[in-house]
Formats: sequence, structure tokens, C-alpha cells
Amino acid sequence: VHMPPMIPSPIGIVLGLLLAVISFLIFQPARPADDMAVVALAIGLSLAATASFARRCSKEWRMTPIEKMHAAFCSKIRQEVPCAQRTERGPMRAITASQLQELFSFYSHDYIKQRTMHYVHHNIVKPLTAEDRVSYAEFVGPRRVEWFVSHCWATQFAEFVESISRHSQEVPSEVEFECSYWICTFSMNQWILEEEIGVDIKESSFSLALHSESCRGTAMVIDERALPLSRVWCLYEIMATYERSKWDNRFAGVLLCSSSGVLNKGSASMDVAIKIASAVMTINLQNAGASRQADKDAIFGLVRNIEGGFQAVNGFVRTALQESLWEVHQVFNRRFGDFMKNMQGQAAMLRRLTTGWCTGLSERSSGSHDPQRDTDGFEEDEWHDAMLQEVSAASRHSGSPSTKNSEHMVALPEMEELVGQAADPADVLEGAGGTTEDCGDDVPRVGAATTTFGSRWAVTLKDQDDAAKRAVVMLTKEVVESGDGIDPQPAVIG
Repeated sequence: VHMPPMIPSPIGIVLGLLLAVISFLIFQPARPADDMAVVALAIGLSLAATASFARRCSKEWRMTPIEKMHAAFCSKIRQEVPCAQRTERGPMRAITASQLQELFSFYSHDYIKQRTMHYVHHNIVKPLTAEDRVSYAEFVGPRRVEWFVSHCWATQFAEFVESISRHSQEVPSEVEFECSYWICTFSMNQWILEEEIGVDIKESSFSLALHSESCRGTAMVIDERALPLSRVWCLYEIMATYERSKWDNRFAGVLLCSSSGVLNKGSASMDVAIKIASAVMTINLQNAGASRQADKDAIFGLVRNIEGGFQAVNGFVRTALQESLWEVHQVFNRRFGDFMKNMQGQAAMLRRLTTGWCTGLSERSSGSHDPQRDTDGFEEDEWHDAMLQEVSAASRHSGSPSTKNSEHMVALPEMEELVGQAADPADVLEGAGGTTEDCGDDVPRVGAATTTFGSRWAVTLKDQDDAAKRAVVMLTKEVVESGDGIDPQPAVIG
């Protein structure tokens, strides 16, 4: 590692100090013994301080970039948690979604990127906990478990963090301001894994956390390939979840979590849900693999000893998935229905506005327009209020200040601005040099811009300014009532 420029090396500092001392002793006249003792003490202290400084500087200069990141992260954590909080293994070593997100945010840009839990374990978790030889949960401040997390280390860590974050948002905590999660990578002491797993799987840290009274259920982080169902430890976790679900009515069973949402809550993407379902239906848990044959033999033995064996566990997973898919389907139908109602409400509002304004334009062009009243019976001063009420009502109906569900929807704030600028929409058009003409059932394609008003009237603008163009484009969308609903059609722009 190259040392920073203009900074002397530790060895140079020491040599320079020794040279100065030797020169002092050689060229200075003889001094009394007391003076020499003081000089010797000063020289000794200087040498000790220099050696300590040199050792520290040498260590910092030898640090790699990721080691410097570790030092910075440790310093940040120690401001919140002065020292590691050692706890018994099992349910007391959970972490929150915020603590997980904090780690990911700190390392994601330069190091984690698209890497998996394997990288995070070897290059981040172990170095951070090396000094205290504790679990990561003890390092950052442990919590009592609420949700046991079942996952595969081959999943991208970014996707894993997003899945847990979505679960935390959709499933509120019952004891604190956010849920806590038992995650093997962070909840087990990676320096004493043999002790964490133990001789009997039922006494392992996995089992202690999953069967604890505070555990509300299993959150399985699952991707489109359904990777967790291919690992033997996830098989054990599903089996334990299945067994507890049979006698504990408060236990939520398994919640399938993806980066797009929790399938059981119906918030996940329909596409993701279908892909996961396709993968799960082809998986047989009896084909799950393990890094250690002893673990696989022990877990397979436990599964075979429960009632129904592998068939029962496979059925449990597929039933949970089937229920989740149905919930996703129901939520999608509700959202689609709400979306269509909003579209119809906006279309109806546009139809009322454009119909009234086009009639006004027709009367004005024929000379029968009464300047004091419009076709809806409003006074000139009442026109603003009537239009703004229409716009505000539509805004409240859509639940947002603007409707952007489709490219042909109107941006309501812009409409309010345009309504407030003109006493009559014809004023905007005439001020820009526009004309109106009765075109029957045909829409003329002439002029700089031609916009259809219903099926009879068209406005042709020549040399219009931006305000007029916006008025035409935003306020004169053709709305055609057809079939069982409203079919909004984009304006025809010449």
C-alpha cells in the first residue's frame, strides 16, 4: 500500500529522532548528572511516543479499503451500542429490519452490490464480530424474536433485505415499533457454530428460536426460483412450522415474502406470484440438498417420523402457496375495480366539461351567445367556481391531487390553473387566433393543431401560444360513451 505523499514514514520519524539525540549528546558540552537524567527521561518518553505513533500509523496505512469500512462501521455502531451485549443463544438474538437495512446501506454501493449472503457472511459479518467473538445481533444490540426467517444463502442479499423490509411494513410488531427477525447469519455466533447447532437438532439455536413463545410465525424469503425449498435446513424449518401450526392457534404458520411484497397479504406482484407457484409445483422437498451429509440425514429422519412424512410437508407448502395466490388474486381484483371506477369518474367529469364548453363555442360562433350566461345557466362570475368544483370533486374522488392512471387522464392541478386564467375557454382560443367550425361527423385534419370536441365540433388553432396549446390538449379530450362503460379516446392532434 502506498503511503500518502508529504507524510514521513514511521521508520523515518524514529531515525530522525535518534539522529537528533545523538547529535545533541555529541555536540553539547558536559552537563551535571541531574541535567543529563532529565534529558534522558525526555528522550525516552519521546522515543516511546514516537514508537506508539509509528505503530498506529503503520497499521492504518496497511489497512485495505474494506477494512477501513469495517472500522468506520464499528465506530458508528459503538456510538449507539458502546459494547457487545452477550445473550443466550436462541430467541434473544433477533435483529430488526432497520438494523438489517443499516448494514446493507453502508456496504451496498461499493461491496455487496448483487452479491449473496455467502459474501456478506465471510467478508462483513465475521470481520465485524472478530474482536468480540459474538453474533452480529449481539454486536448491534439484540432483540427478542417475533419472526423466524427461513431463506437460502444463494439469494441476492439486496433482494433478501427488500423482502424483509416489505414484511416489516405490512406486518406490524405486537411488542415494539417494528418487528424483530431471527436470521441464522446474524443471530448465530459464527465463531462457535458447533455449539449453536449442537448434537440434537431439537436443541439447536434454530429450534430454540422457532419454538419460542414470542415467535409469531415463519417468514420465508422466496424468489422466483423458490431456492429455499431446495435446502435441507429450510426443509427442517418448514417441517417445524407445520408441526407447530397444528397445535398453536396463535402461530401464523409460514408467510411467503418476496421483494415485491408478502404473498399471503396479497401485496406481491401477480407476475412474481405466478412464477413462484410454477417453481414450487415442480419441487419435491425430498430432493433438498445440504452442505453436510450428517445434517441431511438427521433432518430427513425427523421428517420421516412425523405423521404423513414428506407428503404432508409438501402438501403444507403447496397449500400455503395456493392460499397466497388466491389472496393476491383477490387484492388484484379489488385494485382493478377501484382503478376502473376512478377512470369512469374522470371520464364522466371530462364529458360534462367538454360538452358544456363546446356548446358555448357553438353559440359564440353563430352569434347567439349570451355573454352574461353560459349554456349551463351560470353567470360569468360563477363559471370559475363551477369548473373548479368539478375539478376538486374529481380530485377527491381519485384520492390524489392529480390523476395519472393513464396517458389520457387529465392532470387536475393544470386544469385548475387553466380554469382560473380565463373567464371562458373560448377566450383562450380566440386570444390565440383560433376559430370554430361545424364539421359534422368528420374531424378536420388542418391547421397547427386540431382537437376533437365530441363528434361534431372541432377547433383549429393557428400560431397559438403555449397556454392555448395546453388548454386545447388538456381540456378537450374526446370522451366517447360506448358499450358497458366509458371509453376515453386521446385527442386528435394535427
